[in-house]
Amino acid sequence: MPNAASPTNAQLRTHLADIRARIGTLELELAALRASELSVSATLDSIVYPVLTLPVEMTREIFLHYAGPPIQQYPSQSSPNPLPLAAVCKLWRTVALSCSQLWPALRGQPSSDPEALLNLLQSRLGRVGKLNFHLHMSLPLYTLGDKILPILAPYFTQLQSLQLIISGPVCFPTLAGRMVPLSALKALVIDRIQDGEDQISFPPCPKLHDVWLCRLTHISLPWSQLTFLGLRGQSLGDCLNILRQTSQLMTLNVTSESDVMPPTTPLQLQHLRSLWTRTAPIIDHLILPALQDLKIEELMETVTSMVHDLVSRSGCILRKVCLQFPMSLADTEQFILPLQRLTALSLAGFHCNFSDWDPFLQQIADGKLLPDLEMFLLNDVHTHIPINSILAMLDARANPPEGTARLQSFRYSHWQPPLDDAHSHQAAEHIRKLRERGMAVELGWGPLWFRETSGVGSYTTTHLTIGNDSYFG
Repeated sequence: MPNAASPTNAQLRTHLADIRARIGTLELELAALRASELSVSATLDSIVYPVLTLPVEMTREIFLHYAGPPIQQYPSQSSPNPLPLAAVCKLWRTVALSCSQLWPALRGQPSSDPEALLNLLQSRLGRVGKLNFHLHMSLPLYTLGDKILPILAPYFTQLQSLQLIISGPVCFPTLAGRMVPLSALKALVIDRIQDGEDQISFPPCPKLHDVWLCRLTHISLPWSQLTFLGLRGQSLGDCLNILRQTSQLMTLNVTSESDVMPPTTPLQLQHLRSLWTRTAPIIDHLILPALQDLKIEELMETVTSMVHDLVSRSGCILRKVCLQFPMSLADTEQFILPLQRLTALSLAGFHCNFSDWDPFLQQIADGKLLPDLEMFLLNDVHTHIPINSILAMLDARANPPEGTARLQSFRYSHWQPPLDDAHSHQAAEHIRKLRERGMAVELGWGPLWFRETSGVGSYTTTHLTIGNDSYFG
């Protein structure tokens, strides 16, 4: 068959011109689309990220508001972490890293890569600037501590609080043969996770006033200037040896080992106002003329006589008492009878008959028992309390007779819902009126830990404060 005729030159030129015309048209459309893309993108950025247009000074203030108020004592586990701010964009990273007030609390946890921990610590220290800061550091390997403490040495004068978890001896760095002083340190926590007899020589710290020691005894500290001391895991004898050096102590939180000591001359702590102890035997060895607040967490058969003897020989007037162990109502009444000046009472774990509550609450209502009471907390009671008796007591103490204090807050929690749910709903209106009159009344059901973490129940935060500690009585 004959071949088809080849295009002529004129035809090819016409076809090429058509292609180029189409390319030109498409390029114009593409240019228009790109211009539209830039316009829409700019509009979108201004709508989605308006904060990026704020002045740097205003962005910094927003960051500081997010971080919360300056830490006064120990950094909280829930303190906001500024790292997410620095991960949003380049601008926020620059602002966050340049704002030293965002980095007052440094935390170093155990790491499988010690060098990474050291690098992180150095990086965070570089952001502190000249501000005081707080450090929470775990040193499970004391060889790692030998590297970390020299890194911290140039910043020792800025360290305001220090929490260390250690497992062996710790050697603080020296300069010209002398330890670098911790001139700004106010609070110290050291938790030794393994028993040991190694002596720790601590640097000079002229402002130190709060100390927590866990399973640690042999340490040189300026005991005479302390106003708060917490001791955990030491023997009773070691606790008393430390306390003999604490002439200015105002708050003591102590859990000693349950060892037995022969009778000794009681130790007088002239200024101690708050005592929190899990193991009551230390009470037998103390005279506390200024004591006002007492919390005991462990039941002993002789706890009532121990406390009464302490009050008698000390001549103190207790104002706040918290008992964190189950007692019968009769034993509780015997405990508090000599303590009629109490303004706050927190009790937990009652075991008693339903009918026993009426006469007990009636005595409080009449002011015959605890006439100065202003705060009354009944937590995790194991027997139901008649709601009518509670409401009658609250009504009476909302408008007390002359010489009897007005009850300002009351809390009652039970392991189970009330027996009569309809009656409970009727009481709700009564409680609402008491709240309108200024009384903080809280009733709830279920274990306290479950209620507080899950939001179940009707609780606000009613605190009973003992020394530096706030707790749900």
